[in-house]
Amino acid sequence: MKRHRTSIIKQGPSSVTVNDVANLAGVSTATVSRSLNTPNIVSSEVRERVEAAVNKLGYIPNDSARALRQNQTRLIGIIVPTLSYALYAEFFKSAQKRLEEENFYALLTTSEYDPKIEAEQIFKLIKQGAQGLILVGRQRDPKAKIFLSTSKIPYICTYSIDHFDNDVVVGFDNMRAIADVIDYLVILGHQRIAMLSGITSKNNDRALARVLGFKAAVEAHKLSSGNWVA
Repeated sequence: MKRHRTSIIKQGPSSVTVNDVANLAGVSTATVSRSLNTPNIVSSEVRERVEAAVNKLGYIPNDSARALRQNQTRLIGIIVPTLSYALYAEFFKSAQKRLEEENFYALLTTSEYDPKIEAEQIFKLIKQGAQGLILVGRQRDPKAKIFLSTSKIPYICTYSIDHFDNDVVVGFDNMRAIADVIDYLVILGHQRIAMLSGITSKNNDRALARVLGFKAAVEAHKLSSGNWVA
């Protein structure tokens, strides 16, 4: 007499469905969904049964599928020029923390100060389901500008402001900020002032504005260091 070996295959979390949870808890799939997404409208007894079934089966809700059904991915794309500077890493860290407090999730990419790369990243992030964008600076590739204006995707610009633009901005006046620094140094008695500007390519509007602010301020104070920029 031959013995037949019986193989027992355990269900992994990915193979467990909402139907399995509903059957074990003795409720409908709609009740399972309500228990997981809006538990406040479900009785405590039902919530406990659903929670017990979820824990026993190791069920993991498919957030991506739910997001598609609700058209709410809760993803926010963040594009920074580079991660070589600690300030952008700190910027992302702070933005991510604030987004998490509102139950949003951050997707980070870099542009390397190239508007064309930034435009590509904008298109890709939106294609991946980003519901909004956080960008750095005011300088944009023309195609990105058109896309942002026509797609109606919410976005915000940071690190600089433009008094003649209607975009939503959280930033500062780089030109005025540097001018204030020069004013302060002159008050302290300094007359020979130089500026280490960093990257001043045409794609870095923040650095360019700071250089303009420096030159305007030293000229206003009649200093001889107008060209002392490195």
